[in-house]
Amino acid sequence: DAGMRAARLAALAAGAAAMGTTSRRSDAQAEARAADPSNSSVTKDPRGGAVTFVPAPPPAAHPGARLAFVQVLTRHGDRTSINPLPNETKDQWRSLLLSEEEQAALALNAAPSPANPALLDARRVDADGEDISWHGQLTKQGLEQLVHTGSALQTWLAATDLGLPLSRADALKSAAVKIRSTGTRRTVQSAQAMMFGLYPPVSENPDENRDAFGDAFGGDGVRKGVAVSDGSRAEPANSGVKSFPFPIEVRDRFRESMFPNPGMACARQTELMRALDGDVLVLDAEARAWESEALSAVRAEVHERNVLKRRREKEKRREKEKAAEMAEAVEAPSDGASDAETRSGEGESSVASVAEPSVFTKHADTDSRSSTKSDRNFTSRLPSATSVWEPLQARLNHGLALPRGVTSRDVARIREAAEVRYVNRATNAEGAALAGGRLLRELAEESHEVVVASAAAGGEGESSVSRVGKKSLKLSVFSGHDSSILALLAVLGAFPGEWPPVASTVLVETWLVDERGGDGARVPGVGRPHWSERTISIASSSSSTTKERDVLASDEGGSRRDSFHSKAGEKETKAMVRVLFNGAVLPLAGCAGQEDAKKGGLCSLAAFREMARRRDPEDYKKACQPREQRARL
Repeated sequence: DAGMRAARLAALAAGAAAMGTTSRRSDAQAEARAADPSNSSVTKDPRGGAVTFVPAPPPAAHPGARLAFVQVLTRHGDRTSINPLPNETKDQWRSLLLSEEEQAALALNAAPSPANPALLDARRVDADGEDISWHGQLTKQGLEQLVHTGSALQTWLAATDLGLPLSRADALKSAAVKIRSTGTRRTVQSAQAMMFGLYPPVSENPDENRDAFGDAFGGDGVRKGVAVSDGSRAEPANSGVKSFPFPIEVRDRFRESMFPNPGMACARQTELMRALDGDVLVLDAEARAWESEALSAVRAEVHERNVLKRRREKEKRREKEKAAEMAEAVEAPSDGASDAETRSGEGESSVASVAEPSVFTKHADTDSRSSTKSDRNFTSRLPSATSVWEPLQARLNHGLALPRGVTSRDVARIREAAEVRYVNRATNAEGAALAGGRLLRELAEESHEVVVASAAAGGEGESSVSRVGKKSLKLSVFSGHDSSILALLAVLGAFPGEWPPVASTVLVETWLVDERGGDGARVPGVGRPHWSERTISIASSSSSTTKERDVLASDEGGSRRDSFHSKAGEKETKAMVRVLFNGAVLPLAGCAGQEDAKKGGLCSLAAFREMARRRDPEDYKKACQPREQRARL
């Protein structure tokens, strides 16, 4: 409600000093977190730097629960500035950028399939001919962070009963791992780096291993065919196993659920965000940031640069129009479409946007107005705290010099203003559903499909596995952005109020829980069906084969096959899920019957699916229409 939202915003607005204080972990606090999985054991950098991957303990209330499926949404690793400061240059970043050899080595392990997808940051120069190839790119530091995430995943999952294949050859053959990335180089490369940590690739030729991976990612460890962590999943260097890359799905940006506003085409979402960003609490938080003279000076420089760039773009358009008139020709429509696509892509891949348009697109529709009025409108719009903070945080993360007078405390202050803005956005249910509903629904349905496939194949052995595609899927990786995580946490109603640091993770764990104790009695608090759930029984005898196929073929949306009998009359197993953000179990107010976080924080998969269904707009295209347009229908 409004009171709770105001309290959360007020707490965030209390100041950067509190953020620094809460980031320091005492031994007593660390022990408390071990006892309460709702508190993350991740040590956060008070300056806003990267976090390391830390899993939560198994659900305490269900000692016999088996981990059946894991979905992980990651934010990419450290990167260069997306919208660099006016005096920022490629030379300042050059030593931190990935070399061509390192990029080629990553592609040997995992690569987009189909190859060569259209990436939003594929352009190498801007309209002024300036080199922008280094903007928003993964750095060596960012690569190492995601390799570590993959290695930590390896260590954790190897100690569970998930059954993830130990070798990359087996993982590839069985399709146990699925990878998706948004269409930017830094997210694709982050997915590649993560897979390197999880399954270090090894070529048939040891010399190729040394050339491709020795210098880039681990020296002698990789040359000897040893993984980045302990080598438990690496192929021996002399095994003769040919290295095929893991396929990475890169969807068209208009279909990408990890983009909160694909193509910036959801007009209603943009409408909502602009209105929310005008709230007094948001404006007050930004005003506090600009009380710093150093930050205010940086903002003025960024604004001046933006205005000059906008004017140059207008001049070039006028020259183009004049040339067309003189030639008595009309521009091809594809030119305008291409420009629009280029502009709309900025918001999707930017740290600054869940639905916030680029500063270079706001007045794209004002060309017919007078030059004076257009310029006046543009020059009156100063950069937001988020757009000024982004390059400062990137530089701070890499130890690069900040602008004159700007300190790490200033960066914390302006980061807090950005967090207030996004907490405010997250409290709007309609906007949260438009931004994150599609991704939440996709995660819930994928988990359900894996559980159903495993249950259906369980009674028929290996011959059944080949007929049920999802049966072997154990790990699903989603490589996205901070905006992807913000949108998912918002639609879950679980946004903690802090900006997701680089290398952050959201885990969705699916567990199979025995609903009955050793005496056959139902375990208290477990197995009470959600109203939307229907149970199926799958016997282990060969006589149940036809029944299993019929059950699989008859799913028409109403059934919930997330509970089943793994053996006829012996064990009743229920699929349950929990969601974690950077190691902390999240409360899911909309997931009926969720257990207390201290008990593990599980809720039934059926209830999770029902929550996802309710929070995903039934007709996304219609829901994205502006308010006035919908009112006329």
